[in-house]
Amino acid sequence: MYYTTDDCTLCLNCVEACPTHAILTTDKKAFNCVTCGKCAEVCPSKAIFKNQYGGYVVDRELCTGCGICVKNCPFRFIQLIDDSSYGECSMCGVCADVCPVSAKKNVTGLIAYDVDNKSFENIEEPVTSTKKNEVSKTSVFIDREKCTNCGRCRNICPANAMILDAPRGVCTDCKLCEEICPTNAINVPEVSDKRCIKCYKCVRNCPVDAISMVDGTITINTGENEAHIRYCVNCNNCVDACHFGALKRKGPRIVYEDDKCTECGLCLLVCPYDMRHRSEEGLYQGHCILCGRCVKACPEKAITLKKTKWQGDVTEDCVRCGLCMEMCPRECIYVDKDGFHVDLDTCDLCGVCSMVCPFNAIPFTPYDKMEVRGGSVEYKPNLCVDCKKCVEICPTDAISDDLEWDLDKCIFCGACDNICPAHAVRVTTEIDDVIIDGRTKEVSE
Repeated sequence: MYYTTDDCTLCLNCVEACPTHAILTTDKKAFNCVTCGKCAEVCPSKAIFKNQYGGYVVDRELCTGCGICVKNCPFRFIQLIDDSSYGECSMCGVCADVCPVSAKKNVTGLIAYDVDNKSFENIEEPVTSTKKNEVSKTSVFIDREKCTNCGRCRNICPANAMILDAPRGVCTDCKLCEEICPTNAINVPEVSDKRCIKCYKCVRNCPVDAISMVDGTITINTGENEAHIRYCVNCNNCVDACHFGALKRKGPRIVYEDDKCTECGLCLLVCPYDMRHRSEEGLYQGHCILCGRCVKACPEKAITLKKTKWQGDVTEDCVRCGLCMEMCPRECIYVDKDGFHVDLDTCDLCGVCSMVCPFNAIPFTPYDKMEVRGGSVEYKPNLCVDCKKCVEICPTDAISDDLEWDLDKCIFCGACDNICPAHAVRVTTEIDDVIIDGRTKEVSE
């Protein structure tokens, strides 16, 4: 609930701004609905529900105007207006936004009103935090602007921790054929007929099957390179998932002990980059061992071993859209109307949050970038409390004051969905090949 301090000057800004008429006044101060939940408890049509912020919302399609909530409200906040219930605080925060003296304080989780005892109670004692204030790791990093996706790093990696997604039959210019040719007959894309001894070593070893024999001549298909390299980022997902000690940390490195592996395959499932795989020899591979061979092999100097640190902060560009929260494989990010929150004890810097952020608000360079390709918006006016939070937060001004969405401006980031206290907006976001249907709204009991 929002508590009003003695700093209140009774300017009535909050009363006028409250979209649900959930603020009453005395001769000393304006005070809010205490969000005790009695209204939701007694509502016979289940039209009142608790939202993710601890507030209460009325579904005006379900509300019958019976008035039972009015009779049971301990502070007489609730009233019937046009046969619909008003006076329940949705915790939208508009009152705090308009208060000129910051007299409105969100005390949800600290103070609650006990209806049975008719008293306010402290429900949580403040504790000193022992959580991490920084997370760090060392990993391979590829500069996408320099990388040509040739695949030389993949060829040299002893741990198979780099995978080149490439169409078969098209040369990526990795130069492996040049390196293994015993007569130096190849200078991609040319093959010297005079030097070539037709040993077929290049044909057998080309990782993308781009070399073939045509009419007795070795030919290299050098069509457009549409390859894309992905790689292990040295997060801890596979290590944490392994309960048998086959994967563990030794300093900054991940090590694998195959004699302890039970082949359960859980490490394959939890890798956020789909890197882990089972080799022909039955070994589970795909984790980077930080040997640095790829760094030396890259002809474009696009690869480095990089130490990344993060204190869990975001830049001012963050609009609280919640895409990072939905995509985080560790579920350690929560984004709400009050800001961005991350549990650094759980975060392993996999980088997915940075990859999906459409506003580059997470201050470390992503390993790759995912793009929002489209989506849809569903608006339910029967749930809307008219707080206009969606209008204020929209980064592209796609929402008008009368709550109309301009889909030509909308980028389907979901900021309006994530901030809505009434669950009146649902945004579906298509980001690469992933579809995110709405934003998570956890309700704590």
